[in-house]
Amino acid sequence: MQAFIHEKKIKRRGNLGKYAMIGGMLLLVIGFVISLRRDPETVPMLIGLAAAGTIVTQAGSVYFAKYGQSPRPDEVLADSFKGLSNSHALFHYTLNTDHALLGPSGTAAILAYQINGTITYANGHFYSQRQKGLFGRPRKKKIRNVVKTAEREVRELNKVLQWAFPDRDDIDAQPLVVFVNDDVIVDIDEAPIAAVHAKKAKNAFKHLPRRGGLSTEEIATLASKRGFEAET
Repeated sequence: MQAFIHEKKIKRRGNLGKYAMIGGMLLLVIGFVISLRRDPETVPMLIGLAAAGTIVTQAGSVYFAKYGQSPRPDEVLADSFKGLSNSHALFHYTLNTDHALLGPSGTAAILAYQINGTITYANGHFYSQRQKGLFGRPRKKKIRNVVKTAEREVRELNKVLQWAFPDRDDIDAQPLVVFVNDDVIVDIDEAPIAAVHAKKAKNAFKHLPRRGGLSTEEIATLASKRGFEAET
């Protein structure tokens, strides 16, 4: 299987997340130091610093987890789909989607989720549940906008593929949700889109509807148009 990724871009984003976390924490520390003065006139400043520090720290942590920590989602996916023939290719962070898997049998927009706990689907929503929450009780949390995000990723991937191959009218990417954390448990019987643990991602891709696959030559053409370097 081929892999197309801009490593320098990933490194820059990882560093951005790291520095954002440091900067956000620094804002919180500055706010704490100022609060020790107990000056009522500094309250608006403290509120601003607390809000800015929290937002920047959280945004930085998300970016760092996605691009800075190893194994990154793209690294987990590369391992998940290992063994597919060289007529398949994984594209990361450039086809208007985070991840896309292309092959002769079809194309898929891959949504990689870094979530722990047990993943379930019920009443139109995906949920994650950890064994122990506050006071030892299981904590169930809704995973927001999974289906909407998948639909958007598919639309964006289709746009790029139709741009690259305007004469192809049979291209129709499919969504595939992959939970990449080692200790996550995916317990889903029925859902509107395929959702699996990373260990089962390759088999799930093979069972997606066969629609508008790409040849090895077309994949090479797409890679050239998007400026990728290949890793095999």
